[in-house]
Amino acid sequence: MKTLAPEIMNLIGHHLASCDFCNAEVPLLAHYQPPVRGECKAPDIPINLRILAESLLGKNARERRKSEKESLKYGLVAEG
Repeated sequence: MKTLAPEIMNLIGHHLASCDFCNAEVPLLAHYQPPVRGECKAPDIPINLRILAESLLGKNARERRKSEKESLKYGLVAEG
């Protein structure tokens, strides 16, 4: 198992102490199981979470995603 440098761990600790969103993710990440080699496709984000994220991030995120989809459609960007 890889470990982070103490300085990085300190920065992460300070961030988690001040960021409720990231701190709430810690219990979920405690259940994380690394994927078996070759099984590394990230799951699609649930639609309700995507809508929430887009509403928080604003119009730019929607436009960027639309542009990425169009690029994939025309083979201009490699998927994954």
